[in-house]
Formats: sequence, C-alpha cells, structure tokens
Amino acid sequence: MRDLILKADPAQSWNALTVGAYTDKTTHTDPEYMGWSPFAVSEDIAPSTRSSISWGWRKHAPYKPDLVEEGGNKLLSPNRDEMTNTIELSLLTTSGRASNQLFEVNSDTSAAYKPHC
Repeated sequence: MRDLILKADPAQSWNALTVGAYTDKTTHTDPEYMGWSPFAVSEDIAPSTRSSISWGWRKHAPYKPDLVEEGGNKLLSPNRDEMTNTIELSLLTTSGRASNQLFEVNSDTSAAYKPHC
C-alpha cells in the first residue's frame, strides 16, 4: 500500500534531504481498540513514510528517505478499512506551545524530525 504513495516535490530531488520514519512501536493495550493490530511490524517504515521504491526510474534514483528516526505507528481495524493513532504508538516529545504544556504526543515524520542543536 505504501509503495503506491509517491514522494512529493521536492523530495525526489537528488539534492533535497528527506526525513522519514521507522517504528519499533507495536504493542498496545487500549481496550477501546481490542482486535486492532499495528499497521507496521517492528523495524518497518512508519505508516506515513514515503519511499523511492516505487519510482519507475528507481534503478538510477537516489535512495529516499535519507534520514529516518522513530516515528510511531498506527492501528489497523480488524476489517482493515480504518487506521487510527493511539497514545501508546505515538511519541512523547516536548511541546511547541509557549505555556502550560511541557510535553505532547506526536507521530509520523513530524515526530522523526528532532533538531540537534
């Protein structure tokens, strides 16, 4: 399914640095989602990450994404027609809000981006 989602401009550029996400988060205990399963298996690319694997010219294409970091996972419904985020499969990170909230959860490639200053 993810193979069919193409990289978006300018990520296909040879000179653009692209950030993607993988996941090791595969365990959930939320009773509201009993019967749901993790979308990605451990050490697989995260559900929202796009890659260059489906490029028609991939034999000559750069490998994308260039950088990956833990990005969380999603749950897939038992009949495989819905996906959802849960706190357990997301990442705890510092909040971007100026006041009253030090931490929040995040996922996908936004969570994979961690500036190292």
